Amino acid sequence: MTPFLLITAGGTSEPIDPVRILTNRATGNTGVGIAYDAHKRGLKVELLLAAGLFPNTIFPFPTYRFETVTALGNLMESTLTKGKPGGVIHSAAVSDYVLDYVINGDVKGSGFPNSGHHKIPGHHNSLTIVLKPAQRLLAKIRTDWGFQGYLVSFKLETDASQLLVKADESLCQNGCNLVVANTWEDHQNWLWLVFNKTQNLDCQSPLQIQRTDLSKRILDDFQSHWSRTQ
Repeated sequence: MTPFLLITAGGTSEPIDPVRILTNRATGNTGVGIAYDAHKRGLKVELLLAAGLFPNTIFPFPTYRFETVTALGNLMESTLTKGKPGGVIHSAAVSDYVLDYVINGDVKGSGFPNSGHHKIPGHHNSLTIVLKPAQRLLAKIRTDWGFQGYLVSFKLETDASQLLVKADESLCQNGCNLVVANTWEDHQNWLWLVFNKTQNLDCQSPLQIQRTDLSKRILDDFQSHWSRTQ
């Protein structure tokens, strides 16, 4: 049976009002590159890609678009519960926070609790945007959606001293097989691979690699895991 990979890529965009959004700098390049490499290996691939990225590209594998955390979560849930992939490479940069409400700084206590649905007027001297935590999609993959296959997540930090600590926490909390960790300062060049040693006793972890080697490392590890567990 041909292994099936679900890959997420790009960043979510959360509306502040109908014309303004809260987003991030994710380009989707990493996830898209892994998807192409997996396809070249003969693996079945499904890509969940942020709207607006690679607008003129016709992909050789099924590709579905998302904007918000909720939309991405719905797509992931559908594939994980119905499609039964053997692996998930969750490289999408998912918003940690979404809009709660907006406070008009001109009038104390005045707010726009449903401002995500109506354009905020532009004449105010100041506004306070109040955010609330978004749903944690990574945490749902094992617990809510019952996925038992190979799971890769990504961890980006600005504090290098905390990078591997946070990556190890994510590994344990979310049941990942592998966490790809990097700092914003070095994100174009070097990455750390943090493996779950209870699932892969032979690996060196953490392992620093060049970004250009990332796709091969992940896909090699996935296919090794697949051959051991089938």
